[in-house]
Order: sequence, then C-alpha cells, then structure tokens
Amino acid sequence: MNLQPGAMGAARPWSGGGSRKASHDPLRTVHARRAAAFHGRRRVVASASGSGGGSGDDAPSSSSLPDALPAAGPGTDWRAYRARLAALEAASSGAASGGSESSAPLAAASFDDGRWAHSVPVPETGCILLAHPSMFGVSQTYFRLAAILILECSESGSLGVILNRPTEHHLRDMTFTDEAATRPFGGNRLYMGGDVGQNSIIVVTSAGAVADATEVAAGIRVCTVGAAAAAVRAGKARPEEFRFFAQYSGWGPGQLQRECKAGVWYVASVSSQLALSEKLAAGAELWHEVLATMGGPYAELSQLVQDGEPRLSPGEEGGP
Repeated sequence: MNLQPGAMGAARPWSGGGSRKASHDPLRTVHARRAAAFHGRRRVVASASGSGGGSGDDAPSSSSLPDALPAAGPGTDWRAYRARLAALEAASSGAASGGSESSAPLAAASFDDGRWAHSVPVPETGCILLAHPSMFGVSQTYFRLAAILILECSESGSLGVILNRPTEHHLRDMTFTDEAATRPFGGNRLYMGGDVGQNSIIVVTSAGAVADATEVAAGIRVCTVGAAAAAVRAGKARPEEFRFFAQYSGWGPGQLQRECKAGVWYVASVSSQLALSEKLAAGAELWHEVLATMGGPYAELSQLVQDGEPRLSPGEEGGP
C-alpha cells in the first residue's frame, strides 16, 4: 500500500446511489416518553394544588433565559462559550418546565475537565457528526455508530474523518512515499478516515506548535506529515499528539446539509478533549460518550442503543 503523505483531495459526493434518509428517528421515542412523564407530573401538581388560582396547564411564569452570562475575554474560545450558553439555557429551561437536573444537557460539572458537547442545528467546520443508530447496518458499515470530525464545511462541499475507526495497522506497517517523514510515528495507529481519497493521508493534531497547521477548532488542527515530523524532531510536539487517517469522508455541495436534515446524522459541537480522546477512539465508545455528555434525550438515546434499542428497520414509519 503506497500512501502519499499529506495529500488531501476535494470532497466528492457519496457514490452509493440514491439518497440517504433515516426512516425513523429514535429521539422521537425519547421525546415522547419524556413528554408523557412531564405531563404526568403536571397532572399530579395540578391535583395537589386544587382548582383555585388558575389552571394546571398555565405556562410557567419564570423565563427560560439564563439570568447571568458566562464571562468572556479576548482569548475566549467561542465554541466553549457557546457551549456554556447552551448549558445555562438548558438548565434554566429545564427548571422552568419542571424537569430534573439530571435531564438537563451539559451539566456544569462537564466543563471541569474540559469535556463538553451540545447539539447544533446545522453542520459546521469543527463539528462532530454522530451516525443515526439505525443507519449503515448493511452497507457502508464503517459509518455504523461513527463519530466524524468535519474538517471543512463550505458551499463547495464538506469533508471529515471518522474518529472511531482504528485499523489493525500501525504506521510502521505501511509503505510511504517519504519514509523519513513518517519514521517518528512508527508506533502510531492508522485510522480509517472514510471511503474517499485513495492514497491520501490526513493528519489531525492537538499540538499547538506545528508549522502551517490549519486550526479546525480550538485544540484541533490539521497538518501535513512533514510538518508533524518537523515539530516532533524539534521537540515542540510528541508523536502521540498526532492521529493519522487513511482517506476521508466526503460530501458534494449541499449533500451533507441534506443528509443532516433527513436525520442521517446528529450534529454536535464537541470539545477537543472529548473529540480527540484516544481512550474512546476504539469504536462505539466515542459515539456513546458524546451523546451522554450532550445529556437529555441524547443521553437517553445512547442508553437505549446500549440496551439493544431501538431495533429499527427501514420500513418503520416516522422521521426526524
């Protein structure tokens, strides 16, 4: 296998034919269960409070907006700031609706170790795609419960790499065009980044002192193999701070946005500490951990999948 270090082609559309669409969104099941439980609690409260003073269906008087905003300075990571805003709003909204603290996404404690995740409405550079649990069970199974880091998202297309598909190979097992550049990374595992871009290698790093690296998000950068090797040889980075992906996942103009709208992917903003966790990169663990960190119905969805639900078939009704 002859891989060209640092090569990164243009994103190409999915070649599987037709269009992807999730036939059923298990989050609807989670939301339905939570709604039923919530309305049950409201009936109990209304019964206990009696008929005087208004209806039990009255809207809550408290605002769902947070009372205070997190502090921000010149060096604040805007994604982390947005995550804190999402956490405050979710907590405030949960309190206003009578929800429990455990059901609120993004508990404040999740920020203590730099790990956070929350949903975003549309894909963006630096986000994580989480595959719908009923998709990719038959074809393209490498996307089954995949967590894909989006490295580029623009009008011309999108590309990313699967973070949780390690291969059985290490770089020392491979043949490269520039052997000297890859020699410092002989012990690094090779990951499968996707099904596009044969003979391409993409390097993702958390190291901050790599020449000409492109920042995808705070703490996540893309660089060439040569730049990675130079940083290691100069003592500015360690080999374990780099992850190597063979090929990548690509979408044509507007394709990823259509697939997200169709429910094929859940879209999340995720901290670099969580996204690049090597301990979670062996398989479905990263998919589950991101959903669990997002909290609320996403955490419940993760639990449903771990418990063997939902067992969905393409013929089931429903949609996102």
